[in-house]
Amino acid sequence: MTVALPVAAASSDAADRWMLRDPGPVSPPGALPAATLVADLPAVPAEPTVLLHAVPGAGSGLRRLMLRGCSARGVALLAEGAGGAAILRAAWPPGGVVRAGIAVGWTPARLTLATAAGGASDLGQPDAAGPCPFTVDAAAAAVLAGAAPGLWTHPAVAWTALRDGPPAPLPAALIGPATLVSTPAGLRRAEALRPGDAVLTLDRGAQPLARVVRRALPGRGTLAPVRLRAGYCPIRRDILVGPRQAVLLDGPGVEDATGREAVPVRADHLAESRLALRIEAPGPVAMVSLALAEPGLILADGMALACAAHGPVPEGLATRAEAAAILTCYRRRAAGD
Repeated sequence: MTVALPVAAASSDAADRWMLRDPGPVSPPGALPAATLVADLPAVPAEPTVLLHAVPGAGSGLRRLMLRGCSARGVALLAEGAGGAAILRAAWPPGGVVRAGIAVGWTPARLTLATAAGGASDLGQPDAAGPCPFTVDAAAAAVLAGAAPGLWTHPAVAWTALRDGPPAPLPAALIGPATLVSTPAGLRRAEALRPGDAVLTLDRGAQPLARVVRRALPGRGTLAPVRLRAGYCPIRRDILVGPRQAVLLDGPGVEDATGREAVPVRADHLAESRLALRIEAPGPVAMVSLALAEPGLILADGMALACAAHGPVPEGLATRAEAAAILTCYRRRAAGD
């Protein structure tokens, strides 16, 4: 059984108002005094090249924004506005850049640049920062969102998106609003839960929720939600989770690959396997972040998921290499080897 994709409403948390540069009409977003421009690159060019160039035009608070980079030297950001010019540089994180993410964030006082070596879902704290020399008025925001001419991207850039609000990493723990969460009173949809409601955890019984935050994710690229598949995961129906959501896997395949009986694995490290698929939707997808006062594993439709209190890296989280080894063991066992 599959689940319908929940579209984020226009009244969603302002910090998660995503504007995707997709084929088709894009609504002008209005002025963006604080926001983040995100780019996803499946492969980074080997030679230095312009990756993105935005020129809103005369009279705009942003005169020019350009990203230039290559696989060996990292990324350079050039921004020009009424306050002058700024240049920020950032290297790629260790681990190679087969897939990369770039984020340019701004507030009235601060400009930041962040890079990731696993796609936009790995973007975190900024790698470089400095004073912001520009303001993003409605004209500049329309260009950056793709709603007006003036934005060019290299073919290596798979997609770009704007996220309204002060630059900040997305929470690691996100689930679809229709996900059925185990509670002492039975299964309840995640979107119906409120702070103080008790949920069942794998390790500490019933625990009250400290926070319930409605968020949104882009419907494409490495930031898109991942669909955990019924029949392959221990769930009765497909459920949506965020790409960095940690799910607990156990069984012989896990023990063969890691030497541990059970291990939390990021959902995007399972994507494109039998267990999970990355979705593609035409717009932002509504999600929910559930947080306990302390780290715990919430039971969702029978599967243990790390809650938001774990922070960005739950204890014992499998590495990408360990996740690949687990999937290899699963495939061998399924083939009867």
